[in-house]
Amino acid sequence: MSVRKVLLSGELISAIANPQSAQHQQGAALYAELLKTYVAGTDRLFALSTDLDQFDKATRRARFSALVVAHVARQHRSAARKVDALFTPETALSLVIIAAEKITAVATLGDQFDALDLEIIKPLQSQ
Repeated sequence: MSVRKVLLSGELISAIANPQSAQHQQGAALYAELLKTYVAGTDRLFALSTDLDQFDKATRRARFSALVVAHVARQHRSAARKVDALFTPETALSLVIIAAEKITAVATLGDQFDALDLEIIKPLQSQ
């Protein structure tokens, strides 16, 4: 059985960390489901270092310890600039990391990845 590699989008990470966010409940519920699959060994969860840099170490260890940090380097930023005419800079950077890490799924609250050939994981609309 292969393990699914899932990138958590920056907006999902922000919603999880901010209880005042309008999307916090949906984001937290989605993250809870992903943590269950992580514990079961069916998912490996990733986040961009640029999305986690906004948090101190204590917060990262407490809330996001299950996430593999995909470190963004100069070559990733350079590659992202080549495709950011089609996407926002943040999405372009995510796409570069997705290719580099061979990630097959994205957990997100938005629609920026919908047109791509990836598995898109979103919260249920009833939440």
